[in-house]
Amino acid sequence: MRFSSVQVTDINSGDAFIKFIMSEFRLLVFCDMTRYIILFVTLFTVLPQLRGQDCIFDMYIRQGSQHYFSTYYQDYSKSKPLQDTCIQYLNGKPYRFYVFKDGIIQEEKLYYNPGNTLAIEFKRAKHDSVFAEMFSYDNQNRIRQHVSYYYDKGNHRCMKDELYYNGVLNQVRYLRSVHSKELAAANLEPRPEHLIDSEGYTDFQVQINEELNYYTTGELKSRQKYRYVVSNNPNSYDSKTGSYTEYYENGKIKVTAYYTQGTNDKKHTHYYPDGRIQRERNATKNYWNVIPISYNVHRRNTLPPIWELQLKV
Repeated sequence: MRFSSVQVTDINSGDAFIKFIMSEFRLLVFCDMTRYIILFVTLFTVLPQLRGQDCIFDMYIRQGSQHYFSTYYQDYSKSKPLQDTCIQYLNGKPYRFYVFKDGIIQEEKLYYNPGNTLAIEFKRAKHDSVFAEMFSYDNQNRIRQHVSYYYDKGNHRCMKDELYYNGVLNQVRYLRSVHSKELAAANLEPRPEHLIDSEGYTDFQVQINEELNYYTTGELKSRQKYRYVVSNNPNSYDSKTGSYTEYYENGKIKVTAYYTQGTNDKKHTHYYPDGRIQRERNATKNYWNVIPISYNVHRRNTLPPIWELQLKV
């Protein structure tokens, strides 16, 4: 999926445009003041873009921490937020394209090679609960990442982050942004003011829902549950609470476990490819119960001998 391409004026048409302007100026003596004003404004607004002149965009002059939700300003006084279209050029060709509304990015396109291979594209477009999407590509034009930004049922700002390897889905995870009011309600230290965006969200994000990992061949490799937790130093271990399942490439279960805030505090079981238990460990004990299995190659239909060993952890 790609966004519709943005129409950027052809840089090479600049010479023709200059000739047109000069011919019009020869007729100025016969023109009224209104036409003169229109030509003057056109000359100093359209022509710089045709010639490839950069707009001014300093990514450090902003309020907020997350790129697509920060408010960007024209200068450090932060009195004038950026507005409308901003195109930056390299060797006369666009390599960065932005559209701002009240200082917030509405659309973005970045290129590996100016005007050629697309690296990143972002656009705000409302459909269902999703209000914006970002796609990034490798230099072979294969998708590398897809992020969907949405509001959950509680109206909290979240994101679904999909990572790809050689164009094949590799990982899916969900993150929820932490609001400054949530930190205050939990009596936690507030974040610095410059890191809080216009919606009140901080630079903190907490992993939620479920993380899915895949083999390079596309089969599901593992799934881990996460739960939202407010803290003053969020990390994946804080919210890693719930069941964990790992699979063989054929879809058979390889490992089952349960974590509470990153700690495996219940039964942890490993399985052979045929479904038999290989080893298991209970969080209340400090050893693994290991069940090796040996097969009689001459009598495949007989039950294999099974015995239990206790290995200290």
